[in-house]
Amino acid sequence: MCEKKLQIISIAQSYHYAYVCINNAILFFGGCGNGVIKSVYKYSIRENKWIAFENTLPCPLYDCAAILSEEDSNIHIIGGNIKFEKESIHMKTNVREWDPSYLVIIYLFIYLF
Repeated sequence: MCEKKLQIISIAQSYHYAYVCINNAILFFGGCGNGVIKSVYKYSIRENKWIAFENTLPCPLYDCAAILSEEDSNIHIIGGNIKFEKESIHMKTNVREWDPSYLVIIYLFIYLF
C-alpha cells in the first residue's frame, strides 16, 4: 500500500463541514472555525491538490450533510446551523458547477454513444 502526504490548506482549521465524494475528488461545503464559513473546497485525490472555489454557498453553514443524487447530477446540502442557530435548510446545486471533469464525462458519453 502506498502512503501519500496530503497537502493542508485553511479547511484543516475548520470542522463540522459537509462533504461528498465524486469523480476522484472530495467537495467540502461550509464549516466552522474562527466563525461560520460559506467557502467551498475541492480536494483532488488523484492529484493530491486542493482548490478553493470563488463561488461560495449563499450563506455561512455548518453541521450539515451533503448527499449526491442517485444520478450523480445534483448535490443536496441538508440541515445545519447558520450563525450558531439551528435551521431547516435544503440547498440543491448542480455537480457541474463544482466539478468541471463531470462535463468531460457527459461529453464523452454523448459523443461515444
